[in-house]
Amino acid sequence: MPTRCRLDADSMLTRSLATFAVRFGLSEELMAQITASFVFKAPLKGLYVGRARYAAGGAAVVDVAVDMPGSCFDDKDYLNHRYHAKRLLYLDCLRVALVRKMAEGGSEKKKKRKTRTAADAASRGHGFPSRVEWETTLVDPRKPYLVLETSGVPGVVVRVHASLEQKRGSWLKKCGPEAANLRGYVSSASLPSSSASPNALSTPMYNHSIVEDLTLGAMAEALASTAGRFPIFADVVALLEVWAGNHGLLRATDADADAGARDAKNAGDVRGLDGGFFAALVALVLRSDDQMQYSTQRMHVFWGG
Repeated sequence: MPTRCRLDADSMLTRSLATFAVRFGLSEELMAQITASFVFKAPLKGLYVGRARYAAGGAAVVDVAVDMPGSCFDDKDYLNHRYHAKRLLYLDCLRVALVRKMAEGGSEKKKKRKTRTAADAASRGHGFPSRVEWETTLVDPRKPYLVLETSGVPGVVVRVHASLEQKRGSWLKKCGPEAANLRGYVSSASLPSSSASPNALSTPMYNHSIVEDLTLGAMAEALASTAGRFPIFADVVALLEVWAGNHGLLRATDADADAGARDAKNAGDVRGLDGGFFAALVALVLRSDDQMQYSTQRMHVFWGG
């Protein structure tokens, strides 16, 4: 049943997160406007994404994504950070529900019941949430995610991301590299006179941020399929991440941060790379290069990437 999600004491607009939202163009005014009409609907499905999808062995960090219904968004929400504001609010509705569930778990522990082991809790399900927090990355700070730990699976951290239903697949055409989807983000150098109309600049990184959520499930399937065909896949991705880290490519530089801060609405458009980028790169190399497909040498594929 759709429910209206209100900003309350438990919601995301605490002082710290309000500051976070303002820094990346998600102003309090925008959040208030979005919240007034936002109707939360249950996720369509859960997606298993991230490194654990293609890496062998157990993982202490598991990435999942909740598929947000396209009906939670209006046709032009790809403009002016409206999608990111609703995405943030959608995840926060989930966070509030998890925090309440965590409180229920604490209350249950206080009741005088027979002591159960962690194995017993796991056999009954995933237990109650024991920690729910916000985290973000330098790669795209506009898209924070939830970090979740449960009593049923101690030692395992679940990172909850958001994907977007393919019902909004028409946005792919609206979010091409050359599209300008941040109104007011213009080039002053393009004004030969005071009477000239401003030229909107293209916003490729902003557009990619939305496209990434639309294609998250398909990308996860493709990476898992490639990893199944090529056992060296995960090792090559790990090598590229180490190489990128040594060359300072995994995080933004101070100069990048200063450049982004000049325009709050487009801040965060110059960022580092992440493991997802390198995984996609290795998959592309292995799928498109016949010579690489028959190689069993990790360094061979590494240099090919």
